[in-house]
Amino acid sequence: MNKLTVIILVNLITGMCFGQLPAKQVNSVALKTEVYGGLVMHTSGWGVNLNYAKFITVKTKRMLTLDMVTMKHSKEIKIQGYVDQNSKDFGFGKLNRLFVTRIGYGKKYLSYEKQRDKGVNISWHWNVGPSFGFLKPVYLDVVNITPNGRITTPVQEPYNPEKHNLGNIYGRSKGIRGLAETKVIPGGFVKLGLEFEYNDDREFIRALSVGATLDIYPKEIEIMAYAKNTFIYPSLYINLLIGKRFF
Repeated sequence: MNKLTVIILVNLITGMCFGQLPAKQVNSVALKTEVYGGLVMHTSGWGVNLNYAKFITVKTKRMLTLDMVTMKHSKEIKIQGYVDQNSKDFGFGKLNRLFVTRIGYGKKYLSYEKQRDKGVNISWHWNVGPSFGFLKPVYLDVVNITPNGRITTPVQEPYNPEKHNLGNIYGRSKGIRGLAETKVIPGGFVKLGLEFEYNDDREFIRALSVGATLDIYPKEIEIMAYAKNTFIYPSLYINLLIGKRFF
């Protein structure tokens, strides 16, 4: 009878302990994937991203990522045209605009799990993969001044530092002129980040991610005419994220 009583008590206590576990701990193993993304703001521009993660364990996930961001030169500044102060501002000396698309693989690790609904999950992640630089020529509205002092109608021309100056640049061109002349420069990237997830519902994702990214290309990318260009682009970023987990 004593042995039977002990066995019954052990079973009751074990059942009570498991019954006291939060629902998120009991059911979290059923979650299989998550899809989330949002707005990226970094030290050289801005953009958007999309992430797909698959659970390996409760605290480890395999990631596929897609980032699409703009990338500015560190010496780039915008000024107003001298010909007409109402014209669109432009980056003087800027030859090309750089847009970066990253396709990454990585992993995310849950370092700290929140202990209550209003808490914060803290994770860190790494991603590596190809980085494609899309280099689009800059087009400007250019005018000429006739011998009698009249200004001609602005025409769109690709910026040429030997031909264009503050005396004949009217302003930045409108539209997508130069898109067909875009060059693709393949490279690679590595990204490290820290993610703070603060949502109440475990099936939905609301998070803030901060970290650093390094894009590297096989040659210097020609962005500016009057400044040194580089093939290495480090940046710090902040990422606002929303998404959903799936069973």
